[in-house]
Amino acid sequence: ILQITETQFTAKLLAGKICTFLYTKATIHDQDALHVGDEIAIRYIDAETGYEAKEIWVTMCAPSEEADILAMLEQMSIEEKVGQMFFVRCPKEDAAEVLKRYAIGGCLLFARDFKGKSAEQVRDTIAQYQKHQKIPMFIGVDEEGGEVNRVSCYTALRNKPFLSPQELYQEGGMDLIVTDTEEKADFLRLFGINVNFAPVCDVSVSPRDYMFKRTFGQNAKSTAEYVRAVVETMQRKGMGGILKHFPGYGNNANTHTGIAHDARPYTQFQSEDFLPFEAGIDAGADCILVSHNIVVCMDVEKPASLSFK
Repeated sequence: ILQITETQFTAKLLAGKICTFLYTKATIHDQDALHVGDEIAIRYIDAETGYEAKEIWVTMCAPSEEADILAMLEQMSIEEKVGQMFFVRCPKEDAAEVLKRYAIGGCLLFARDFKGKSAEQVRDTIAQYQKHQKIPMFIGVDEEGGEVNRVSCYTALRNKPFLSPQELYQEGGMDLIVTDTEEKADFLRLFGINVNFAPVCDVSVSPRDYMFKRTFGQNAKSTAEYVRAVVETMQRKGMGGILKHFPGYGNNANTHTGIAHDARPYTQFQSEDFLPFEAGIDAGADCILVSHNIVVCMDVEKPASLSFK
């Protein structure tokens, strides 16, 4: 019943040996018998010699988030640890069973997971996915606004789709960007969605660019300000965010239909493309999504998503 907290673990290390705790001077009947601030005497056996060592006095402290995670990891199998490393597209059939079987860490939903469903059906389906998981999953969607909306494009779920960043800014500036981000976070959380694959951090000022309509549509400095505002708002609302598409999409072609080679110099990435990503990271972004572009100045052979460089 006695949890090994950081303070107790430190005492264990100071003893200079790996040890097995035997008892405390407190009689433990349930988990509420010990409280933060209680002093506890612990007697232990030296694991190498088998001899009983001296008592160590420690003070109970509240278990930290890191301690909780480490304790959880110790109880996980190799298969479970591997499964937690994957954020996968939601299986089309037997989704709940498949996600459970492989202990998947994250599940990405697309339009097919929402089409023709009521709000209640979406909530119930996602709840079923989570119900069978030992460790709660990340449930994600691409709800950027504008051209890319997986949920709000269906009137059964929202009366109108979320607008693009450019449309929002033209209508109400950065204040409306923030308000929209708040509303979007609340909307997604109603269904059990906890990660939005946004914001788009790519810098584009030309309507000719493939990525233009999905971007903020302004220079690197302004895009960085936009990204910072969105990420800070998402963090405040408890919605996970994804910065994309690192290291910056530029004016490259659509990689959904072919290979794109980015021949721009590294100095351009330093002075432009990296700035929005740096702003998002500084604001506390949870994750970064990497593009499939072959960025020649960094790796002449492999796309960024597969490159070790």
